[in-house]
Amino acid sequence: YSNYSAAIHTYIPAGIYAVNITGHLTGWQFNDWGDDKLKLVEISQWGTVNLGNAGRYFRGCSNLHLTATDALDLTGTTYLAQAFQGCTNLGSIGNMNGWDVSSVTLMNSMFCDASAFNQAIGDWDLSSVTDMTYMFFGAAAFNKSIGDWYVSRVTTMYMMFREASAFDQDIGGWDVSKITDMYMMFSYASAFNQDIGGWDVSNVNFMNKMFEGVTLSTTNYNALLQGWAQLALQSGVSFHAGNSQYSLGGDAATARQYIIDTFGWAITDGGADVVAPTWVQIPQDQTIGSAEAFIYDINATDNDAISHYWLNDTSLFQIDDYTGLITNSTALPDGTTYYLEVFVNDTSGNAISAAFSIEICDGTAPVWTIMPSDQVLNEEESLNYHVSATDNVAIHSYWLNDTSIFVIDPTGLIINTTFLTIGKYYLEVFVNDTSGNVISAAFSIRVWEIISPVWTTIPADQILIEGESLNYHVSATDNVGIDCYWLDDTVTFQIDGTGIFLLWLNDTNMFQIDADGVITNRTTLVVGVYYLTIYVNDTSGNEISVDISIEVQDAPTEDEPTDDEPTDDEPTDDEGNNPGIPGYSLVVILGGCISLITSLTRKISRKGKN
Repeated sequence: YSNYSAAIHTYIPAGIYAVNITGHLTGWQFNDWGDDKLKLVEISQWGTVNLGNAGRYFRGCSNLHLTATDALDLTGTTYLAQAFQGCTNLGSIGNMNGWDVSSVTLMNSMFCDASAFNQAIGDWDLSSVTDMTYMFFGAAAFNKSIGDWYVSRVTTMYMMFREASAFDQDIGGWDVSKITDMYMMFSYASAFNQDIGGWDVSNVNFMNKMFEGVTLSTTNYNALLQGWAQLALQSGVSFHAGNSQYSLGGDAATARQYIIDTFGWAITDGGADVVAPTWVQIPQDQTIGSAEAFIYDINATDNDAISHYWLNDTSLFQIDDYTGLITNSTALPDGTTYYLEVFVNDTSGNAISAAFSIEICDGTAPVWTIMPSDQVLNEEESLNYHVSATDNVAIHSYWLNDTSIFVIDPTGLIINTTFLTIGKYYLEVFVNDTSGNVISAAFSIRVWEIISPVWTTIPADQILIEGESLNYHVSATDNVGIDCYWLDDTVTFQIDGTGIFLLWLNDTNMFQIDADGVITNRTTLVVGVYYLTIYVNDTSGNEISVDISIEVQDAPTEDEPTDDEPTDDEPTDDEGNNPGIPGYSLVVILGGCISLITSLTRKISRKGKN
């Protein structure tokens, strides 16, 4: 204390030293004197020390870190004024919340300019405190809950939270009924935005610059005006509400005017809030699929606060009043478009709206009534081909991939717009429904000419000697081209793509054929007459035919038996007659073609009979 001489300790070299104090110590204070206050860097344990009752104990100790976890003994201490003023490194470590401050009466400037201080002190018993002037002035980091403090004996909160720029705790439940001075109480406490409309400020005479540099939300300022208008206020008070705005034309505006008219208050504030909300993103038209739930989140911001959202039509849709989330409340049929208008207002009643549509697109594609198929036309014939599709909602349109020669009308009728020359055309037809689902099908259109092929040389009858192979060449010409030659019976004959047909070995027990196509007989070759019908088709399907015969004659012998007598080597039946040659029927197709059809009968050969 000042009634004791200062104790000065000088240490060389620099380091950490333990200092023992003996005798009866009743307290001390640095009081921001000299340079020694900067030498105190930490208090790690309080022990049994007592601060005394002089105040300003650690004032100016800007290097002090308070890490002690044991409780400071405040027995006999009623004065904590300026106790930690200017302790800029005090921080948030320690256990101040456990201190018993129930006997303390003065806390003015206790944490003034303790810019880093942010310890929990919400459990303090302040039932004896009367003065909180400057208590957190400049305590820029402080933002701990102190809403449960009992401050009913406090008479002044002059500049209590001035420049406590982080503080924004709910203190609306404080009993401030004995306070007379709130001058600059929250001046430049820029984060503060709480509802103190429940405060009993009926004894306050000074509110000059109370909220200077502060903006309460319109909601909280409305509550302040409406709450305080219910009180018997002091007359002639100058109240500064900072930049806070009230709702125009509502109860708050009425309350404000009542306070001015009835109690003669001079109120400085931001005036009426006439700024409407703004959309975070303007609502846009929406499209969803069949059976899909509609979920659309819209958001708006406001200089104060959003009050609620609503829709013009809630028969099918609903909106969360506070979040702006729109959902459907019932099933939405496919292929339908709905139109909604959404509204939002702020706490001042300023409103905006936006209209948008919701289209329900089905995901089911159309279906062809009959799948489009390849078409064949004769030369000079026009195309008249109708395709159609059905859909669960509605067909929108048909179209083609190529409209240079063909067109399609809205009903699906396809026609040619120019003369169709002989050849093959390829089209793809598309159809979509009103929801944009598309299907397609590809098909061809073949135009045939109608002129038949012509034989180069009309096929003629052929005669072979028994044991001789057939090697006969037929050919035809056509204005567009021969497709191929074929035989409709290849059991006995075959024909190649050039029109050459050969005896085909369906029985290798009697015949054999070599790699050059030479057919030889393994046993005696039978004799007979083969009747052939030869067909040829061109690439348009036009057909011609001709009949020929192929006779296989007996090989001549030097001593040929008479017709009436069988030879020794001829087979006979039970009556001694030659049973004859079996009959054959052969159709030879020259294919695509030439078709060689042969009707074959065995010539009955007996002596004296034909």
